[in-house]
Amino acid sequence: MKIATGVPLLAIFGCAGSIGVEGVVDTDGANKQIRIVSGYDWIIPRGKEMDLEVDTTGHFQLPPSQRTVTAYVDVNANGHLDGLEEPSAWCSRPDGRWRCAISTDIVTVYRVNSVYDADRHDALQVFVQGYTDSWDIDPAFSACSDEGQCAEFAEVDFVTGTSRVKTFSGCSHDWSKPLRIVAATGTAKTTSSVVAPEALSVRLQTEWTAHGDAEVHAEVAGPDPDRIIVWFAEIDSGGRPTAFHWTSEDRAGAIVSVRRHRYDSTIPASAVQRCRTACAIGFQAVKRELRDRVNLLSEGRAVARVTL
Repeated sequence: MKIATGVPLLAIFGCAGSIGVEGVVDTDGANKQIRIVSGYDWIIPRGKEMDLEVDTTGHFQLPPSQRTVTAYVDVNANGHLDGLEEPSAWCSRPDGRWRCAISTDIVTVYRVNSVYDADRHDALQVFVQGYTDSWDIDPAFSACSDEGQCAEFAEVDFVTGTSRVKTFSGCSHDWSKPLRIVAATGTAKTTSSVVAPEALSVRLQTEWTAHGDAEVHAEVAGPDPDRIIVWFAEIDSGGRPTAFHWTSEDRAGAIVSVRRHRYDSTIPASAVQRCRTACAIGFQAVKRELRDRVNLLSEGRAVARVTL
């Protein structure tokens, strides 16, 4: 088998922390259904994650195996998290149970350090989104930077699929200094000081056993990631996964932390044998920090393309 590096795309929603059984969501008077989506170390929308309703008091319960939790407003009532178009909150466990707070406006800074065919790319995007009191996208919401650029609605590929959000397209800001963003809805204005998240990078190695299993070894450089995933999938000509044959979310404990920033996993031969055309092994790690109502997301991703 020949190995080369490539690029994956998976969901970026959720947060990781110590596990708790009980949790509560600050619904802020929402009149639409609040739901919880969770996984072991990652969340794959419409995959094998747990997706459940929150009760009328905002409380929920999860089994101990769930370590990655996100609350969201199911605006279109389809029972699934639909990317950036629905309000969501990364949950944490500061006092023995999960706590989630959903905001009506948010700025997201998304940094991706990816490896593709031995080329490494470091890209950064800024998304802004505002919602009405009924949690629909607010058409009057606006956001402009101190450099005179205003965010505009655009179809963006935010790894879960296409979402229509406001983004600062082609932003050429010097990220050695903060970017000041003023968001407004009607007469209310909020100011955010936006900085670039610290970069995460991944070095991926794969070994093949005599039985055809793929042993995956990943080294992560940068801050401690909040969540991680390993996957094996069919890919298209651009290196994007089109069908997953196996992910580490298939079972608890599929990823072993050998030491800090070193993660091992084994993809079974039965999954590898399901490859039909072009396939790849992917590893992704994500760090998230909420700072003054700004989501700072940093992802490291790497792919080993497999030729059978």
